[in-house]
Amino acid sequence: MSLRTIIVEDEPLSRQYVINLVKQIPNVDLVAYAVTETEATDLINSLLPDLILMDIELHTGSGFEVLRTINSPGSAIIFTTALDHYAIKIIRLSGVPYLQKPIDSMELKEALRVVQKNYTENTFVKALAILKETLNNNNIPVQIAIAGNEGKSEYITMGEIVRIDAGVMGCVILLHNNRVKNSTYSIKELENLLEDFLFIRVNSTQLINVKEVEKGRGVDTIIKLKNGDLINVSHKKLQQVEVKLSLVQ
Repeated sequence: MSLRTIIVEDEPLSRQYVINLVKQIPNVDLVAYAVTETEATDLINSLLPDLILMDIELHTGSGFEVLRTINSPGSAIIFTTALDHYAIKIIRLSGVPYLQKPIDSMELKEALRVVQKNYTENTFVKALAILKETLNNNNIPVQIAIAGNEGKSEYITMGEIVRIDAGVMGCVILLHNNRVKNSTYSIKELENLLEDFLFIRVNSTQLINVKEVEKGRGVDTIIKLKNGDLINVSHKKLQQVEVKLSLVQ
């Protein structure tokens, strides 16, 4: 299918660069571009595009505010952002695709291929709803995407996670009631994504939700979780674990 696309980008050189890239990709039809939050909202609500390439930081407004205000439920969004933008973690945890600037032409082609492949399944509707939920919750995720293949993700409630174990081809996520989910994320990737949200890597192979540590127990090289699991804590992590636990106990 041909994707009717709007580009939201306020930097002239970046905008022209993305326009030139998009014009080289088959089955992508550039219908408009916007440079401000207001202009983007008006164009999207009017044209109802299939795809929006959305810069997060605009000189006038932001891409996240555009997301909050548009009424185009069928649109997929690929965010574009600088390498060190604070919001990359919540974008990744929501399952919404994004590209880091400067945008690589092959990465853009692959992102658009995934959108085209999954568009008719409304794969991105859920992801955008999760991202909106996170933005409305002071940027704290309630649900997160487990990384999957071909742009598809399964969602779990973050508070349901007890611990995460490194696996051979990704991670094994243990939830309440001994439910288990698999993720293609590595343990290092999930450590980086979840470290701001009361999760901590306690040893080389395990990441725990500190809310799941049994209350009243001091920090030692072995800690007990509420489900009865005994978890080894490496010596170099003891102080960090203690700090994390102090936030919830």
